[in-house]
Formats: sequence, structure tokens, C-alpha cells
Amino acid sequence: MNNSTRLYKNRLFWITVLLLLPILLQIFYTGLSFFDFENHKWIAYKANRIILFIFWSFITIGIVSLLKLRLTYLAIPLLISLVVSAYSIVTHENIEYEVFAAISNTSYNEAIELFSSYFFLVPLSVLLVIFAIIYFRLLKPQNKDNVSFYSTRKSAILMIVLGIIGLNLLYMYSRDTLYKTYPLSIPFYLKGYYKEIVLFKKEFNKINYSFQGVNENKNTGDLCILMIGETARKQSMSVYGYHRDTTPNIQKAINSEEIKAAIYDTVSSGVSTRLSVPLLLSTTNTNEYSSLSKSPTLPHIFNDVGFQTKLLSNQETAGRNNDIIALILNNMSELTYLSESDETRGYDVDLIPKIKEAALENSNSMFMVVHLMGSHWKYEQRYPNDFSSFSGGDYRVDTYDNSIRYTDHIIGQVLDIMAQSERPICLLYTSDHGENLNDLGDRNYLHAIKEMTEYEIKVPLFFAANSSFYNVHTTKVDSMLGHKNKLVSHDNISHTILGLSGIYDENYYKKQYDLSSSEFHQSKRYSINRRGEIVDVDEYLTKR
Repeated sequence: MNNSTRLYKNRLFWITVLLLLPILLQIFYTGLSFFDFENHKWIAYKANRIILFIFWSFITIGIVSLLKLRLTYLAIPLLISLVVSAYSIVTHENIEYEVFAAISNTSYNEAIELFSSYFFLVPLSVLLVIFAIIYFRLLKPQNKDNVSFYSTRKSAILMIVLGIIGLNLLYMYSRDTLYKTYPLSIPFYLKGYYKEIVLFKKEFNKINYSFQGVNENKNTGDLCILMIGETARKQSMSVYGYHRDTTPNIQKAINSEEIKAAIYDTVSSGVSTRLSVPLLLSTTNTNEYSSLSKSPTLPHIFNDVGFQTKLLSNQETAGRNNDIIALILNNMSELTYLSESDETRGYDVDLIPKIKEAALENSNSMFMVVHLMGSHWKYEQRYPNDFSSFSGGDYRVDTYDNSIRYTDHIIGQVLDIMAQSERPICLLYTSDHGENLNDLGDRNYLHAIKEMTEYEIKVPLFFAANSSFYNVHTTKVDSMLGHKNKLVSHDNISHTILGLSGIYDENYYKKQYDLSSSEFHQSKRYSINRRGEIVDVDEYLTKR
């Protein structure tokens, strides 16, 4: 055996190891501790992935050898492998479905915004340097670069066959191992995403809604505003006990005689926007998520009973793939998107003139959705310099708190409009999900990356009604205020909006979820985690 062949074999061996590095990390680095012998899941978790690693190694080496691939052809797969490995090392987690779906559904501008921050630029730069070193050491073309790892085709074919048989047996024995281990998880994630987006669209477009029930709205010109914040968690709001004064306007409204207002202990429907916002806009509850595509949404219902429906958004129209949120909101009768990217986007205050215009209209009853940029990463870009109220601490926490304070300012301006308007107006403000800010010193940032935490699912819910709305709907508002100490979730919001508007669909409205109803009662609270699993939130948080 000459030296070049030995060199080639060594190169192929190390490249194979690097290609399979994500699986190795999932065995040795993430998940259960490698030496946690007392945990009954230890043997199954580690053993299944070790077996998967062996069989996937057979297939990888067999294919490279059979096709006599030049190692340079493996540059792109190797780079992807390094990116996935870096993700596992930084987060100490596997790439779960929610991360995959979020990446697939993220717009180009949003991706640039995220990865251009120093939070990601530093590890990405290091990664590129590592890849360049690997390329010149292992991938750079050399003489006899396509020599096979095996001397015969039979050996390579045997490796592939054994690997495929092994993976099929493992699939029959433990499908979960393949579902959750990169790269075998990707085909399953693609299938899931296809089912979620493409099949959802087919089912959703078949909805033929016709209102059946009681419509008590007297067309008094009511304006019901659902304001959806972005990445706002209750733990960073002074009105919920936070030590910094981040929500003075909400607090002022609660103490006011002119505005009737209350806050609620609330959890979100999911750990990401793409999960929670569709449920906020639907009569489907979180534990019924699979039927979301077949259920009418608030736009369906309000359009059918003759309400005006209006969207005001400071977010982009949709992700790359015309996501579920856009599909639902496209049913609003009037759509206003203020921008398409951060290059053209102003601050959330640009929405105020549009809200004021609607509040002064003498028109039919209206349901309005206001979608803020709120505290979306990058936090420091969500408010003008005048609102840099907090500094001197952790930069991320300071800028996040400033963004919360600015959202409170926006809410304050809406409350001023409500107070000055003779039109009956009510406001419900909540956020799609919260955010992790390294609260436990575990370097857990953002959301939907690690296991579900209270910081990403405990969100604000603020209700306010002006005097005109209170005079018309006194009993309902008193009921809302009377339930302020109850535990609620996003599941309550759509039914509460219908109740406040006097729209009681006999098939979809649920009075036990309506905070404005005397028949409201607390229900189990659910949220969807990064694996798409529906979790009983209160039970989960108690165990943690």
C-alpha cells in the first residue's frame, strides 16, 4: 500500500468523522448525561444513537467509496455538518423541528438581521476559519483524490446494504431515534413542514363559513382592538412586579377611573410566533391544534356578521413560504403593512395615526388586529434613542427592557386615543411569546431553542375599555375586571373578543373560555414546545 493511498484513507476517515459529528455530539454532548447510569432512559437513549451512528457510518463510507467521490464534493455537506455541530455545542441541544420550521419560514431580511448580530457573527467567523483549515488540510484536491476506501465494489455495496438494513430495523424498533437525530431527522422534518404548510393551505382554503348563533351586536360602532406584541414576557414588566419601571402607562390605566383596565396571569399557545399567532386568531384551542386548518378564524366570523376587519402591521407581510399567519390575516377586509424590511421599517409609533383614524371613524363595528415589532431581536432597533431609559447592566437585558418600555409607550398612546374618543373601544394586548435572557446563568437566549421555560411562555395580557365601551357593555366589562386574578391563556382571547363583541357562534364560541362571561371558569393551560408537543403548562412548570 503506497503512501498516497494511506494518506487518502486517513483523509476519508477524518472527513467521515466530521460528517457524522452531529450524531456523535448527540450521543456524547446533548441530551442525557453520558454517565447517568441511574436514569432508566440512559441505555435506550445512548444505545439507539450509537447503533444509528454505526449504520449511518456504513452508508456514508459505502457511498463515498462506491462512487469514488472526490473529497472536494463533500465540502458543502461538511460545512452543513459543522454548522449543525456548532449549534449543538453552543446551545447544548439538538436541532428540533421548531428550529427547522422557523428557519424555513424566516424571511431573508429577518435572517440577515439575526445572523448579522455579534451574538452570531463571532461563532460563525470561528466556524468559517475552522472550515478553511479543514478544507486545505483534508479537502484540497490531491493526486489520486478519487481512490476508493475499499479495493472492491462489493465491499462498498455490502456496507451500504448493511447500513440500510440496520436503519430499517432501527426504524421499526425506535422511530423516535431517527425522527430526532440529524441528519436522519431532516426528511421527517420536511414531511412535517409540507404537511403543516401545504396541506394546511389546502384545508384552510376549503373553509366555507356561515355564522350560526346569536348576534347581539347592535352596530353601535364598537371597535375591538387585538394588539399582538412581539417577544414580550411578563417577567420584564413592572406591572407584574419587575424592579424596573417598564410599564408606567399600563399601571396608570389600571389605577385610572377614566379607563377600565386589568392584567391577567397568562401563558402563550406556543414558544414561537408561527405557533401562537395562528391560535390567537382562531377559535381553535391549543390542545386542538391539529384541527386549526379546518376551523374558522376571527376574520372569518367578523366578516360574515358584517363587521369591518382591519389589519395594521409593522411586521413583514409573510415569511418566504407564505406562512399560516399571512394566510389567516389575508382574510381581513383591509390590510396595511407599514414596511417590508428593517431598511424601510420605522418604529411602532408609525401605527398610531392609523389607529387614531379608525377610532374617529363613524362606521360599522370593527375588529382590528395591530401587530407590533415590539421586542423582536435586535432589541436596540425597536425604539428611538430617546427611550434608552435603562443602561449600565447587561446590554441585552438593558436593550430588551427599553423595548418593553417603548411598547408600553405605544399602548399609552392608544389609551389616550381611547379616552378621547366617543366611539366604544376596547383593547386586548398580549404577546406571541416571551424570551430567554440568560436568566438562570445557563446561556439560554432567545426562544424555542432549548427546553421550554417560564420566560418564553409567560406573557402579558392587558385589557382596557374606554368609558363609552363601559357604558354600553357594563356587565361584560365588570366581568372582565372580576376575573383579573384568574389563570388564563391565549385560548381565552378569541372567545373573549367574540363575547365582548356580542358574537356568539353556537359551533365555535365557548363561553367557559370568555373572560367577559359570567360562566367563565379556569381551564387547563396548554402550550406547544419546540418539538411540536402539546404540554400542560402548569403541570410542566411545577415539575421543573
